Amino acid sequence: MGFFDRIFGGGRTGVMITSADVDSRAFTVTTVREGYDREQVSEFLNRAVATIGAYERGDLTGTELLTAVEVVNERFSQTKFRPGWDQGEVDDLLDDVAVTLRSYESPPAGTTE
Repeated sequence: MGFFDRIFGGGRTGVMITSADVDSRAFTVTTVREGYDREQVSEFLNRAVATIGAYERGDLTGTELLTAVEVVNERFSQTKFRPGWDQGEVDDLLDDVAVTLRSYESPPAGTTE
């Protein structure tokens, strides 16, 4: 099941994660089978760490916030026969990042905006 299917059609339930969880996540390096470009993933995850960290601190000023929709729509270059990161592992983390951001973006239950 692909990333998009898991977000909108079932699969993993997704859990709230912290900026530290994202920052400390390690991925299996692929070389023969396809993986995701490591530099692109790292840059994107740095934005996720900054955004989730801003929500955790309650200080959204000065941070270019990443949205759950951007996470769902992000696509990385694929690698083959050169080092990349395992696509399934990256997708699983992105699932959790999207769930976390969606939770922060939603108004608390019983309130309207």
